[in-house]
Amino acid sequence: MDDAESQKLQTKLWNGELSEAEEATYVAFLSGSHLPIVMTVYRESAPSGDSRYHSEVHGLNPVGAYLKWCAVASFFAALFVEVVDLRESKKRAAQQR
Repeated sequence: MDDAESQKLQTKLWNGELSEAEEATYVAFLSGSHLPIVMTVYRESAPSGDSRYHSEVHGLNPVGAYLKWCAVASFFAALFVEVVDLRESKKRAAQQR
């Protein structure tokens, strides 16, 4: 995810404060939760070899945005197929005359 934490880690890498930085984004269920959440786990490695881990919870917003875009893309894909099918039907009807 391109967020403030990622940019901060990138700056630390360029400045030489870190030798390595990794991030992983997961869809997870927290205990007692009925819906999944999105969370990102970060690992920072200093040139001395020390590592630090931390996480950031993004909640349900990324899941909702993903589902919204899937619905929009599905609508336009179905519309495209229908338009192409309609044009092909008209073309066949015109050729049969």
